[in-house]
Amino acid sequence: MEILKQKMSDCSPISNKIMYDICVQQGRIWEIAASKGLDMEEFSKKYLSSSFCKSFDKCWSLYQVMNPHEAFDEFISTNKVTERSDKLYYGVDVSYFAGFMYRFIAFKTHKKSADIQKHLSFSELVRRYPGLHTVSEEEALDEILESHKDLEY
Repeated sequence: MEILKQKMSDCSPISNKIMYDICVQQGRIWEIAASKGLDMEEFSKKYLSSSFCKSFDKCWSLYQVMNPHEAFDEFISTNKVTERSDKLYYGVDVSYFAGFMYRFIAFKTHKKSADIQKHLSFSELVRRYPGLHTVSEEEALDEILESHKDLEY
């Protein structure tokens, strides 16, 4: 964990705009997955624990600047995710929010994506979406950390 903290803290020179753009990139990957009808709970678990996502945990990665469709295709080429059943549909807005927030939490807390996923499920982010998507990312993070002390900075 100390090594990751060092790598992520090396990111401190990253401007807020670049960090935000990387969060948007991951949000768009979630949006694409939802639009393709994938089971988003399964997608989130597999994505966040994948070696592909580990590259997002680094300061700089080719995947962070790829076209989101290409990045999605790269991930899905080695990770099978089932299509959703009708009862498991999540909209693209909610899915985008979840993907964005997972990356934002990783940047701000210096936690690995796989560790975040163990404590914060996709379904919990979906449940909290109505109250969190209308506030700033920082306020949403504070709300999430309020109930997840294990993810604090």
